[in-house]
Amino acid sequence: MDGRGRITALAAVLAVAGSGAAPAAAQLRTIYATESGEPAGDFDRRGGNPFASALITALEQPEDNLREQLAYDTLTFSDGRQAPETHAIDGATRLAPAEGEQAVALVLVFADYGDEEGLVSLPGAAFDAYRVGRALSDAGYDVRTVIAADAQGFGDALDAFALEAEGADRSLLYTTGHGVEVDGAIYILPPEAERATNMLDRAIPLADVKQVMEGEGNRLLIYAGCRDNPLGLTSEEF
Repeated sequence: MDGRGRITALAAVLAVAGSGAAPAAAQLRTIYATESGEPAGDFDRRGGNPFASALITALEQPEDNLREQLAYDTLTFSDGRQAPETHAIDGATRLAPAEGEQAVALVLVFADYGDEEGLVSLPGAAFDAYRVGRALSDAGYDVRTVIAADAQGFGDALDAFALEAEGADRSLLYTTGHGVEVDGAIYILPPEAERATNMLDRAIPLADVKQVMEGEGNRLLIYAGCRDNPLGLTSEEF
């Protein structure tokens, strides 16, 4: 079973296991580095994705309104070219753990695509993985950073994190790589996707990742990839 298939299977198992009523505080919130239909930058004045720079600033120098802070700083670091989608953030949303909370985080990215004629590598994503991981660790998370080589590696890391998150008060997943949004659905492209006859067979739907992330406790999914569709793909073609 490939990485995507294992993610889907794990999501189904966790959905059954967690079918009982969850506490009111349990909620998965998703933050996107850019708006629907828009690309995400891979290199800003700090060397990575403008949203990653904004996220690190919010961890290191938190302000009262997280939603406004992330929006303002992402626009600033991108020179006005990128704005995040932060509708899931409300007054109760925090990035840093509260005192005494058991908090775990996974920074999981694709960065090395290896084919200059196809999907180009993302050096900014690799740079962001380490600096976001360090900022999360400094904020109080137990962090694992993984630059996945393929969908199998992505799935392995997500499987392990799903089990860690079950026992945590707070869990955060930061993920990126080449991404596309097709007919309203976001897909993360592993390096092997461009070699597939049907790219959908190798792509990782963000919806599957969300399903794995659902559960008790405070949960935050941060998707830092693109949401455009430069090739004009449709779900039938993709």
